[in-house]
Amino acid sequence: MKKNLCLFLALAASSDLASAQVTEWVIAKGPYYDQVAEDTQPGAPTEWAAFATVTTTNVGDATSVTISGGGIPGSLALVQDGTSWEGEVCFPSQASLNAVFPSNTSYTITLSGGSLGTLIQQAPMPVEMYPNVPYLTGTVWTDIQAYNSSAPFTMTWNDPGPLTTGSGATVFDIYDSIDERFYDEVPGGAQSSVVPAGTLLASQSYDLEVIFTNETAPSGAGGFGIAGRVGHLVVGRASISTIAAAQLAFRTGGTNVSSYSAGVPILGASWTANVTLSMTGHSFARIVMHRNPAFFTLSGGQSVLVSGPRVLSLPLMPGPIATWTSVIPNDTSLAGLTMYTQALHLLGVSPFVLSNAQDLTFGS
Repeated sequence: MKKNLCLFLALAASSDLASAQVTEWVIAKGPYYDQVAEDTQPGAPTEWAAFATVTTTNVGDATSVTISGGGIPGSLALVQDGTSWEGEVCFPSQASLNAVFPSNTSYTITLSGGSLGTLIQQAPMPVEMYPNVPYLTGTVWTDIQAYNSSAPFTMTWNDPGPLTTGSGATVFDIYDSIDERFYDEVPGGAQSSVVPAGTLLASQSYDLEVIFTNETAPSGAGGFGIAGRVGHLVVGRASISTIAAAQLAFRTGGTNVSSYSAGVPILGASWTANVTLSMTGHSFARIVMHRNPAFFTLSGGQSVLVSGPRVLSLPLMPGPIATWTSVIPNDTSLAGLTMYTQALHLLGVSPFVLSNAQDLTFGS
């Protein structure tokens, strides 16, 4: 079953129904689209699905929940997951979905076997009318292929259209194979949701769904005692890949002085490095950045800890504590890149002294 499928139309029961033993029930059907290009509506659905859910107050309120009607052969048994009963059937086409779950048809949900006894709820599916196809707009689709989860991010999507604006809701959902990471149900016409910083873990893959719904609220009188949510929906899906977390590694060797400290290199954030010159009595320091690590010892016992092409030399800075501060570009192409840095103490009692190394891995 798709993650959170049974939440697409489900809202929490109102406070005056807090004592009801059936707290929500849903039947919905519709297509799924996979977005694979920037700011572009997918051309054709990848599958069609119908699902139902019934939630009760207690695990023992029922031992069986089924749905029947339409073209369902016999009945469809829902599967219990805690206090929820859930069922889903997928189809390769709209025609095959409608052969089993036609619209403009009434379905029957039967709950039995537990403390509630037997309850029978009629669920009239309205005439088939689907909202617009959801897709991510602007540069969002590209941005989430290398997503910096350490900062808040605004997801945007297209206009859901009048069906969702008038009688539905928009749901935005992020999940992995185990857990839901973010869920936001917004008014039908909304076109954005902000994912807070730190919601997603670094170096992970997630799935994203934007769901537009067109729904009715059938009465629960004579059945479950609470109005349900029945209707049609369209699901737009995309994948998210979060960038690696920033890292910092300390190395030293030989007679090098451990005078060089640096901040973790986070994309888009301020980065500071310090060299304590009072440890050797030198007047200035410089930091060099190279592509590769090294470890070879000079004749005096000091070790060179960086090698390969020099990428950058930070300017000479005076003591007693030489300090450099800069902002790392918020460029996701840098994510996962490691640069190897080392400081030199200059202009003192000896020509130079080498410090420890700091290996900087850029990321979130």
